[in-house]
Parts: sequence; C-alpha cells; structure tokens
Amino acid sequence: MTVVGKEFESMAYDRLLDPAETLSFSRIVDGIELTFSAEAYHVKDNGDICFCVDASAKSNRTGWQPSYQLFKRRNGTVYY
Repeated sequence: MTVVGKEFESMAYDRLLDPAETLSFSRIVDGIELTFSAEAYHVKDNGDICFCVDASAKSNRTGWQPSYQLFKRRNGTVYY
C-alpha cells in the first residue's frame, strides 16, 4: 500500500484532481489481483487536496481493506 501511496504522492497536483475512473487501477501483487480505487474526495478552502487510495482484492479472506490518505498542497508538498 505504501508503494502505491508514494506513487500518488509524486503525481502533479492537477493530476490528483482527475476523476477516480482514470486514477484507479489493478495490479498483480504476489499472484493476487489488487484493485486500487483512488480519488480526491475534498479540496480545502486553502486549495489543499484530500486524497485517498483504497485497496481491495476479490479473494479477500480477512475482509481487511487498507487505505492510504494524504493531503497535497498546490506547491507540491505532501502531509498526512
């Protein structure tokens, strides 16, 4: 999850505002297909983007679905 989260952290501010349908993707990890749903769910009054990436797997035995959240400023800096 951290690897994927860092990939989104490195994206340009404007790219993170793209629709979830274009940001989300699937990837095979250790033979399991994981789906990453990603979207900017809020933009604060100061312009900071509130961004979330949720992971899920079709064969999820534990029910655990990790999430990665970040906030990105217009100047490109990231905080949590």
